[in-house]
Amino acid sequence: MRYGAFELYAGHRREIVGLVDTTLTAGSYIWSGNALPVPKVQLSIPDYTPVLFKNKILAVKGQYSHGWFGSGDSTRNYYLHQTALYVRLGKPSWRFRMHGGFNPPGPMGGRPHRSVI
Repeated sequence: MRYGAFELYAGHRREIVGLVDTTLTAGSYIWSGNALPVPKVQLSIPDYTPVLFKNKILAVKGQYSHGWFGSGDSTRNYYLHQTALYVRLGKPSWRFRMHGGFNPPGPMGGRPHRSVI
């Protein structure tokens, strides 16, 4: 679902997160294209969107999401929290632009299954 610059989605799909070489076979270091993506709910600004100035010199994009790894043999209630924020300085038509940002994904939670003897 999209509204203006914002997008909300639930489920799983292939994603390209951050500044990455998309021609690599395996994808980026953190998000490989070799496995099924984690199901999640995500609110994002998927494309650079100008902020503060009408001349489009400063633009941002980013996301906030919560995903579910599921349960396995040794853990349960294991989640993924992901935030990302990227800033572009320079107009899209300029030959030189600066990009920067952060993308700290992190698993959270998880409890060991109880053993019954």
